[in-house]
Parts: sequence; structure tokens; C-alpha cells
Amino acid sequence: MFNIPILIVYALVNRPYIVDLQEGRSLVANLLNLGLDIYLIDWGYPNQDDRWLTIDKYINGYINNCVDIIRDRHNLKQINLLGICQGELSAFAKVPFTQKR
Repeated sequence: MFNIPILIVYALVNRPYIVDLQEGRSLVANLLNLGLDIYLIDWGYPNQDDRWLTIDKYINGYINNCVDIIRDRHNLKQINLLGICQGELSAFAKVPFTQKR
């Protein structure tokens, strides 16, 4: 039905399951039911090793890698980004850098 997958970029500090707290009202389940391929970044819980990570590393490192993997997996030049909470700002910040790719 849809041939461009969605990468959901969630906030660094909140858990991504916040959009799926009530049965029957799940954002991810509804998107999957529409036939979309959904990917979601779960940043996990930071530890001491993460203390020097910068926003640049998250956006141009981690998000960029996720985009590349999904593009390669689906043999596409572009994918859709859906930013939620702080993830919206991270996804939005990613857009200008992808214009060259």
C-alpha cells in the first residue's frame, strides 16, 4: 500500500511507549495497520559512557545511520521521518543535511 517507510525519532529523555499506553489507541499499531513499515529509535538509558555525546552525534551520527540502514534495506533514496516530542526537533534538524544526499 505504502512504499516509503517511517522512522519515528523520539525524545532522548522520554520512553517511546508513551504513544502506545492505551490498548486500542496505539500510534504504532495504527500505522502498521495502514500498511506502513515502521522503524523507531529507542535511545535506551544513558550511562557514563554517553556523557560526552553531543546533539550533533545523535543527529548526524545515530539518526543518519538509521536513515541509511532503512534506505539500504528498502532500496530507497528517501524515507519519512516522524519526530515526537524532542525527537521532532532532532528529525527537523536532520532535514537540511539530507538535501545533499
